[in-house]
Amino acid sequence: MSQIKPVPVCEYDGSSMFSWNGTCPESPDGTRVCYTRIERPGESESVPHAAELWICDKRVSDGTTTFGNHRRVFNLTFHAEGYKHNGSMASWVDERTVVFRHDAADGTAAEVGREFISVIDVETGKVLHGPIAGDLGHYACRGKIPFSVHEHDLSFNAAYRAITTAGIYELEFRTGAIRLVISTDDIVRFIASQNATPTERSRDIMHVMYNPSATRVMVRIDAQEYETIVSTDLHGGDPVLTPKKPLHQLWYDDDTYMAVDRHDSGNIFRYARSGEKLELLAGPGNHIAASPDRSLYVTDNLYHRTPVVVKVYEKGSLEPVYVLDQNPNDAPIWKLRAHANPVFSRDGRGVYFVRAGESSRVEAVFAAIG
Repeated sequence: MSQIKPVPVCEYDGSSMFSWNGTCPESPDGTRVCYTRIERPGESESVPHAAELWICDKRVSDGTTTFGNHRRVFNLTFHAEGYKHNGSMASWVDERTVVFRHDAADGTAAEVGREFISVIDVETGKVLHGPIAGDLGHYACRGKIPFSVHEHDLSFNAAYRAITTAGIYELEFRTGAIRLVISTDDIVRFIASQNATPTERSRDIMHVMYNPSATRVMVRIDAQEYETIVSTDLHGGDPVLTPKKPLHQLWYDDDTYMAVDRHDSGNIFRYARSGEKLELLAGPGNHIAASPDRSLYVTDNLYHRTPVVVKVYEKGSLEPVYVLDQNPNDAPIWKLRAHANPVFSRDGRGVYFVRAGESSRVEAVFAAIG
């Protein structure tokens, strides 16, 4: 097992973060990185605090990776006690376009806590689409991204005639077209048909993400008995429910998931959409991601463990091949919710994640592994 020292992506006295686990902060060609700067953790959900969306260039020379030419592309507003969970959720659309989430569309207290989705050209600073009230999906894929709209978002979306009901939508970046995939009502009816009991919480659609070919969408839905995964095609057809869902699910390929076996071993497995375990992928994990070729798996350890450990496994191994961080300062990660959210670079030769610095500070870092 090798110990590898990560390097900060930016030199900044405040804090910096990436996006979701499994969402690569690199542009599709791997030459740019997107991240969020936050001066300090928020005091409460009712008090706005400033943040900024930044990009930089990534360079690799003689096996050494450096980051330079940092520039701010958007001023954000967040409302959070601690860190805004998953930061700006930024995802590259193409080499010059980024989609992200932010609070308060116009920065006023009238919309405290409301989350919006915007798309920006990082070269010009022009907002191409948005703000759209809703919860952003995990990543852009094949020129579009899924997102969810709740009942409380509808009155803020009067400018978007396609948004007429709560549900899962997709935004097509080239034209700005928005299309309903499936309504929340239809999802709730489906889980009821699968012998699960819907509750009011079942209308809270979370963790929306495409499969790699963007032909299906998966979401987390909570029933009275257990948490579930529901996936459908992009017209709401062929729905499949995974009961007693594993932890921090991502797509492994177009038809199967990868996730942590929260109910038994704690190891990382590949799952059928039915919930059947198909193969062991790696040892114990929490927030997970896989290399593009699925030969390596990165994860942090379970919640509220000290130190916070970020590690990389080879496929099928229960012991890590690399340890990227063993950090005794766990409060920013667990209490303030700046989770490590590790993810591989586009070429699979490095890992991006968030680690605790001194006191309450966190930093976005990169560790080269090959």
